[in-house]
Amino acid sequence: MLRQWRMLRHAALVCRAWYLRAARGMYSSLEISSRRSYDLLVKQLHTSPRVERWLATTRQLSIIDVRSDTGKVYIPYLDSLPLVLAHALPALQVLDLITALRPIMHPTFYLALPNLNHVTRLCLRARLSLLVQLRRIVSAFSRLQELALHLQFEVPYPFSAQTHRLSDIVTQNRSPIRLQSLEITLVGGMACLPENRDAQESEVRNMRYMVTWLVSSGICAGLRQLVLGIDASSDTAAEFPSTQANRLLEASGSCLTSFCERNIFTRGPCTNLMNNPALSYWEFDIIVSYSTLFSSPPAEH
Repeated sequence: MLRQWRMLRHAALVCRAWYLRAARGMYSSLEISSRRSYDLLVKQLHTSPRVERWLATTRQLSIIDVRSDTGKVYIPYLDSLPLVLAHALPALQVLDLITALRPIMHPTFYLALPNLNHVTRLCLRARLSLLVQLRRIVSAFSRLQELALHLQFEVPYPFSAQTHRLSDIVTQNRSPIRLQSLEITLVGGMACLPENRDAQESEVRNMRYMVTWLVSSGICAGLRQLVLGIDASSDTAAEFPSTQANRLLEASGSCLTSFCERNIFTRGPCTNLMNNPALSYWEFDIIVSYSTLFSSPPAEH
């Protein structure tokens, strides 16, 4: 994306005719990857009517708000972004958030998210310690049709902050959101280490709570495409509970036409497709794990 943006920037300097087309391409998809770039965009928005016009045509916005390992002072900006930029992005349809959500985000972040009311696709790549954050973010986009989650669950800090209970999630009002596509990818972390029992229990509980919310809210009632998987690039492997996968398949029912399992490894029962008679596409990767009784795969007979 950065290379393409640079090419468009050079093209805009050629002539007036090229400038119009290049500028439209430059602002149709934006990436904010640092506090510096965020501050610069906000400054230009308030000082340049031309930038304001081009931002009104932006359809995709990618935001990278993570703490770097360079030792520099980290000043987060995601908290204020919806409040500051939502009014300038009336055409925004795709939002990509790559972030480490802090346990305590500024209240204006959640209050201003619904102002991005034209977003139909949300991609959230985050480390989560509070599941209620995920629920509040997704629920803010009433027109959402596609949701991609790339999650690493963490032990809540402080642990007492994880106040939601399963009964509270089930009694939540049904959501107006009806997803057409749902993708959930789990990233291995501390929960995958055998000695970290608290993290393992927290991850299982978070998965159960997340699926319970997705199912009980009606978000998955009209689901046509479902993708479940594990991030194979992580150093430690996560496990996707097949019981939770089956709950999503059951909630999707006869609407589901496409189902993908990627790098799935589970010790539980296999996925059950009996509730999905309209399924026309099924893709799956199998990871085989042999018992310790064998030093090599058993011989074929």
